[in-house]
Amino acid sequence: MVQHTRNFLIGLGLILLSIIISFPYPYSRTLGEEVGLRLGIPIYSNMELELGVHYVGILTTILFIVGLYIVAYATKQGRKRYVIPLVFLLVIYAPSTVISLYQHTFASGVYALEQRSTTCDYEQNNRGVMVINCDVLLENYSNHSLEGELLFIEEKYWTDPFSVFSLLNGASPHPFSIAPRSNQWVNVFLEVDVSGIDDAYHSGSSSLFNVAVVINEEKRILTPKS
Repeated sequence: MVQHTRNFLIGLGLILLSIIISFPYPYSRTLGEEVGLRLGIPIYSNMELELGVHYVGILTTILFIVGLYIVAYATKQGRKRYVIPLVFLLVIYAPSTVISLYQHTFASGVYALEQRSTTCDYEQNNRGVMVINCDVLLENYSNHSLEGELLFIEEKYWTDPFSVFSLLNGASPHPFSIAPRSNQWVNVFLEVDVSGIDDAYHSGSSSLFNVAVVINEEKRILTPKS
């Protein structure tokens, strides 16, 4: 199957490195993004809003393409039609499979939780009171019940002066409790006087936003999973 073992291993190593860099657990960002931020290396061309050219994504793509080319070159002609699809399957399914296996076996606390769905509806009544109703679906993969606090994340690219999530965090804590190996809707209901805030929305809704969970002083940001 392999014509040049050394080249094949080099190409496979580059592909595995691209998978590791783009690994989406346990942080809300990929592993490559998290390492870059901790080293002070920009991961976007516009770091203030985290928008623009995504350097980590470009690096991941380059590593994958070069690795795939080397693997294809090192593989015998008749085997390429099998090896290349297998490489694509590895890249697509390996991260989610590894994460799922870890969470169902070894993970505990904040690392055993996933966010399945989020929605927030808000409306200001004629008395200048904003009624906010949020539902967050959390899933607990561990064999232990989990109790903690829910926080709402304000993304950098939201530049509006008014923030519903800021109001929600100002009224925290928002406690939750989830039984072992089950999911639980966490409801947060809040009424806030916004009559003195000129930029307050009249009504609206938000979905697919990030939240954070805090358990025993450990904090982890979650992103919605399908």
